[in-house]
Amino acid sequence: MAGRFDDIQEVRLITYDELSGFSRRLYEMVLNSNFHFTRIIGFSRGGNEIANLVSDMSGVDELDNVRIDHYTGPGQRLPEPVVKTTLDPEWVKNQKVICFDDTADTGKSQNKGRGYIESLKGDVRVATVLKKDRADGEFAPYYWLERHEDGIWYAFPREWKETIIKLSKEGRMDLLEQVFSSDRIKEAKYLYAMGELCRR
Repeated sequence: MAGRFDDIQEVRLITYDELSGFSRRLYEMVLNSNFHFTRIIGFSRGGNEIANLVSDMSGVDELDNVRIDHYTGPGQRLPEPVVKTTLDPEWVKNQKVICFDDTADTGKSQNKGRGYIESLKGDVRVATVLKKDRADGEFAPYYWLERHEDGIWYAFPREWKETIIKLSKEGRMDLLEQVFSSDRIKEAKYLYAMGELCRR
């Protein structure tokens, strides 16, 4: 089976400062559309940091997260995304809910999450930092900042170690050496080994 990184020519690291800037731009975009949200949800894991930042910026502290599983491994997806956590229906009912994620790949995960919240009678919109072209039509987020370019792997702050380990396993040292120092690679491998001990 082909690996998830076979068609990748570049890894682009997104720093915490950049993520904070993206979050502010999304927040301003939502405000400028006159969607006055009363609830904030992060789609785990990519949207959690953005949701927390926007909660701080807006002063809206009614915050939660919804886990949606789609990927099962490199290059492997479930036929359809699955909502793995539930919300209190009374917390959502008749509320304006803004949901955040980092990337709309196919858009199916965000669409699944949106449908779940709509089933609880919430008025919901989805916002992402990046959007691929195939996340279009009914699968497009309501708000998005930048087009996800083909051939680039965007590594968000939460996944630097995960990115190093996956690239290492697939033998993509060319990509690793573009963006990570040897000390950073060693640190990731050390942390991964410690995690393996915990999972035994």
